[in-house]
Amino acid sequence: MKQLFFLLVIQFFFADAYAQMSVDNSFSPDQLVNDVLKGSGIAVSNITATGNDSMRGYFLNSYMINDGVILTTGGINISLHPNDDSGSGNDLMLPGDPLLNILADTTTVDASVLEFDFTPTYDTIKMSYSFASEEYPEYVCSNYNDVVGIFLSGPNPAGGNFYNENIALIAGMPVGISTINPGVEGMYSNGSCLSLMFSNLYINNTGGGYWSEFDGMTVVLDAYAKVIPGQTYHLKIAIADAVDGLFDSGILLKSNSLISFGASTSLSTDYAKAQTISPNPANDHFIISADYSINSIEILSIDGVLIESFSENNLTEINVQNLPNGLYLVKTTAANGAHVSPLIVSH
Repeated sequence: MKQLFFLLVIQFFFADAYAQMSVDNSFSPDQLVNDVLKGSGIAVSNITATGNDSMRGYFLNSYMINDGVILTTGGINISLHPNDDSGSGNDLMLPGDPLLNILADTTTVDASVLEFDFTPTYDTIKMSYSFASEEYPEYVCSNYNDVVGIFLSGPNPAGGNFYNENIALIAGMPVGISTINPGVEGMYSNGSCLSLMFSNLYINNTGGGYWSEFDGMTVVLDAYAKVIPGQTYHLKIAIADAVDGLFDSGILLKSNSLISFGASTSLSTDYAKAQTISPNPANDHFIISADYSINSIEILSIDGVLIESFSENNLTEINVQNLPNGLYLVKTTAANGAHVSPLIVSH
């Protein structure tokens, strides 16, 4: 049964892996945000971009995200199939980003940045993304810790203000080579990893031909934050190479996934497409959003053992306060089949 379960998970994750991906860098920053990234409950303005036009664009037919916005550190064409070079990249000799320098704990270069102001309708914002890199797996736990940051500025509902608060986190750590990886140190390691705990959120494409030249990538992750409805915020999405620009990295942002929602939001009309879990990592609860009617929900251990089950019945929040910190799987059953997503619990 465990083998069958994992076969279903793999099929879910890789159903579209062999579709031919395409990229288009003719989209302006305004089009990328307004026409591609923005979903429901969000108004955006003052859109700007840093880096040259080759570093950002629209993608179609990725491995787990059908379409969206792609930012890379050396040109979006690196995202194209097949993976026929273990160390591909394009050093553009461009500056890095001071905020990413802090996350990477080293100097960064070739930064690609998309930023804008936004006003939420509801009290929570969310965006779905995946990180991918040519630094995998050789440079895991090295100084070449390419990172991504999604930085939020504006009024904090808990008091005061957010000022470049990074909301792209895994268990409180920034997303990059040294946090989500195969779970083992690379051949050029100097022991500087933040974590080797999240190999189940990593997809190995070394020597493979899934969708991309990138040697490794993460599953789809969610960035989220509590906000004050009607207030103006600033969001900065940034990715850069650490130390040098030789091997590239990228972030894929799911189309229409930048949304705001609240307790009264209709799950069937106001969420982004397909199944998403928010917040993820979850502290005390999480919410499942989907564009279909959910019949039942199961929380499973990473090896497929059932921990809890629920009949949906308009359930909007699932309490995880009693679950230990760690990685889980959330399985929903609907008329169109079973859907599985990873969940991190971090109290």
